[in-house]
Amino acid sequence: MSDAVPVPQTLSIAAADGYPLRLEHWASAAGPARRLIVIAPALGVPPAFYRAYAAFMAQQAEVGCIVWRGTEPDQAHGRGAVMADWGRLDLEAALRWAEARHARRVLVGHSAGAQLVGLAPASAGLEALVLVAGSAPHRRHYPPATALKFSRLWTLIALRSLARRRRWPPGSFGVAGTPLPVGVLRQWAQWARRPHYLFDPASRLDLSGYGVLRQPLLAWRADDDDYVSAAAEAALLVRFPRPGSSSARCGRRRARPSATSATSASRRAPHGSRRWTGWTRRGRAWRKLGVPNRRGALHAIARTAERRPALPASRHRRSPERRPVRAGQAARRRHHRQSLPARRAGRVRRSGAGP
Repeated sequence: MSDAVPVPQTLSIAAADGYPLRLEHWASAAGPARRLIVIAPALGVPPAFYRAYAAFMAQQAEVGCIVWRGTEPDQAHGRGAVMADWGRLDLEAALRWAEARHARRVLVGHSAGAQLVGLAPASAGLEALVLVAGSAPHRRHYPPATALKFSRLWTLIALRSLARRRRWPPGSFGVAGTPLPVGVLRQWAQWARRPHYLFDPASRLDLSGYGVLRQPLLAWRADDDDYVSAAAEAALLVRFPRPGSSSARCGRRRARPSATSATSASRRAPHGSRRWTGWTRRGRAWRKLGVPNRRGALHAIARTAERRPALPASRHRRSPERRPVRAGQAARRRHHRQSLPARRAGRVRRSGAGP
């Protein structure tokens, strides 16, 4: 039996503004589909990342994966888009397409796809919501070191987005695996620098769609994901209404990486994905060494260190030829190495020796 992932069918549907939105479609392999699953990808993640999951779900369901506008490598359309357009135009068009095909529909939103669900009015008709690595990021939701790292990233993106270009190539800023419109990155950085992300009043968005999302909700978060902390995830989930009579409506799951799993070796990759090590700064350095992963990189660095010639003794930092010990210097060093309490005690004894 072959392990190759089947190639999906590419569809083109029209958004409300007339944009030809691409959609990767998998038909159900078991006859009539029980439901239709719509996948909303994360920021900078290509649809090919979800093909194995979509092919697995297509064994009993029909699956459609959105290709956000402006992220197609071979199209120049949609380069002037902003991140809010992905929710109110692209996601809305995909959900309308799904509504015309099946009565039972489920949305699987990953990161940005989980954040933008309330901007599409058609999301009110979904049967259930599955949010993977969904969060409302802000520096107050992270430890100091992580908050400083993300604050620098968002500030860098906000400054670089002032350049006169319409789209950033793959690999930009270590977060993009696909071409991204400059307006999308700029708005994402603006939202992340505000206390309430896209829900901040300064965003000026119609957020009424979040208040009507009362479907069963399942949220997944990985413990080794630095970007999606528990506080950042809670800042997003609080926007979804939870009636007191159905407290079991919202479920939260945590994926704990095992010490022997592949996830633990890729904690520095975006959202803990091993396949994304090539888009991080370390991943690019490993590829320059001609090795595919971290273990190969360490071996390559070790081989490089073995080939490096040793420095002569005259150039060594602590060489006697370079730093000769002068007369009396060793005695002064021994004296200063003594602890302060011992020296004080000695002075007290000497001062009290006389009458």
